[in-house]
Amino acid sequence: MKIVVAVVLTALVTSSGAYAVEQAVTPAQFNALKKQVQTLQKRQNIILAYVGTCLSQWKPMTQFNDYLGFNTQTQQPFQTTGLDLTGQGEQPSFFAPTASQDCTLQGTRGLAQLLHRH
Repeated sequence: MKIVVAVVLTALVTSSGAYAVEQAVTPAQFNALKKQVQTLQKRQNIILAYVGTCLSQWKPMTQFNDYLGFNTQTQQPFQTTGLDLTGQGEQPSFFAPTASQDCTLQGTRGLAQLLHRH
């Protein structure tokens, strides 16, 4: 019985939703949406080019659980975790993207200008 109710309920929701979606889109609305999609695609391509150029290397990283830190306020040492480059012969915890060149200023400025338009 539960299955029949679920099927009937699904059919009602699906069929009633179909009528709400059947609205005509004017040519002006379509062109406006098309323009927005083109703008987003251009931005996406610039971001992908930046990421592909600047973050093209992957370095092995390891999480360590035995780092010793020092609290300057309490003047007490404390044990903490940390991330570091994986040493030779060690098993990496994960790989992180790293910059293959210095893209920090020039690339960031270009992205900022692009994303603040409109």
